[in-house]
Amino acid sequence: MRNLILLTALYLLPALAGGEWGEAVLLRAQQAAPEALIKNIRARYAEAMSNANQQLAGESMEGKNYSQSTFHYVIPGCGPTTETLSYYYQLNDEPEEDVPTYLLYLVTRKYNVAALQFYEEYLFDPETDKPLFVYYKYDNYDAPEGAAAEERYYMDDGKIVWHTANEYGDRNDAAVLRACHRLMQAFSYLLNSSF
Repeated sequence: MRNLILLTALYLLPALAGGEWGEAVLLRAQQAAPEALIKNIRARYAEAMSNANQQLAGESMEGKNYSQSTFHYVIPGCGPTTETLSYYYQLNDEPEEDVPTYLLYLVTRKYNVAALQFYEEYLFDPETDKPLFVYYKYDNYDAPEGAAAEERYYMDDGKIVWHTANEYGDRNDAAVLRACHRLMQAFSYLLNSSF
């Protein structure tokens, strides 16, 4: 405990003494949400959800660029699971070769583990293939009946820069980034592989 107090005092000493370096330390310690980045991501999210809903609502097959798969499997100790995975993408107008390629912008995933329900959304930048935003909503045994855990991860250049969660959420940056990577790999394999 004494080491922690000493370390904190050494870290804040320059800030308390003033000066340019001390002010920078205080600013980092009080760093707020990157508002401009979050606002941009929210606008892109709204656009992606609107595009996805139009894809699902349209009757014509022209311009349809989404895929939806449902998987049924058994998780040992948990029983039967049903998972629905949806990819939303757009045609790349400037492919590197003469083979058409697609750019992923949104993935949704819904599944159960035993009686618990899970819902996830992954927003990608179609130009860079990097994740921008991840949303999780899931049942949690620690939450009262009817309440669910919620988490939001905001990213810049593929790195998590801001996270919010309600009191039942459980942050796991490594798992989020791993899921983004795996979903992008699966998409690339399924739609952008030349067999």
